[in-house]
Amino acid sequence: MESSIHDSEIIKELQKIDKEAANAYIGALIVLKDKENPDRFSQASHSLREVTALISRKVSIPQEIKKESCLDKKKESLKKKLERKFVEKPELIPFPAEEEVKKLIRKWDKLNRYFTAVSHHRKTTDDEFFSKLSEFEAILLYFLRPAPEVIEELGQLLKIQTPSDKDIENLKELLRHPTYVRYFFSRLSFPDWLIPLKEQGFFSKPPSGIKEGGYVIFPCWLLTKYLIKIAKNKPREVMEIIKEMEKTDNFRVYIDLIDCAIQMPSSIAKEIVPFIKDWVDTPYHTLLPRKSVNCLLN
Repeated sequence: MESSIHDSEIIKELQKIDKEAANAYIGALIVLKDKENPDRFSQASHSLREVTALISRKVSIPQEIKKESCLDKKKESLKKKLERKFVEKPELIPFPAEEEVKKLIRKWDKLNRYFTAVSHHRKTTDDEFFSKLSEFEAILLYFLRPAPEVIEELGQLLKIQTPSDKDIENLKELLRHPTYVRYFFSRLSFPDWLIPLKEQGFFSKPPSGIKEGGYVIFPCWLLTKYLIKIAKNKPREVMEIIKEMEKTDNFRVYIDLIDCAIQMPSSIAKEIVPFIKDWVDTPYHTLLPRKSVNCLLN
């Protein structure tokens, strides 16, 4: 097999995370080039398995493995480690994007189990092995992609006034980190993105409060900031999104939704009143009551 541009990209990005992981990947490629080596797939698989293991060890997660389900717990632990490494604050990532990332994590975990089996001399074929290797490399390229490249592609999407289905799918793949979510939705202003985003479930699950020690942090949700911007142009559509949104204990989300209603004609805005009665019933000291009065007065 010949070295490719993708190989060089993977090596470059792996070296930023863990030099041993980069060396393990290079070792696998070297072994695979030796077609005279009858054990090359087993040896390469050991190195590829190490790439995943070395990356996941960068994140320390306590493991309490029960004897009766040791293997299952280890598998679960690996997925959790990969999610912790590559899915930072998933509660701040739109639901469809979070699902996209976790789907790839599950696929990565499955590939890792394949390489583990082959490293223990499970039989495979050239076609099967190189197909699995291509899938593995594609996942590495996705998760190791440099931030400037992601930001540049998000910038191109922001220029599109009316997105296609392909544009929405592309967005789901790009929003793997809260920084990217913030960058995109703080700048998005085109109303025609609303319905495609709604149809893909972007507004369905607002973030809840995040417990840290003895405190609860209520994060800002950039998606509702976008709704505020377009509520005046698409009041009916935004109101329907508000009605269909799942409940949350995050009062910041509700404050934004009330701000949406303030931008709407009174004939539509009044439909939010039954929801406000539930939202203000919170044990936390918030601006919801005052914001609710402002909405009713308008």
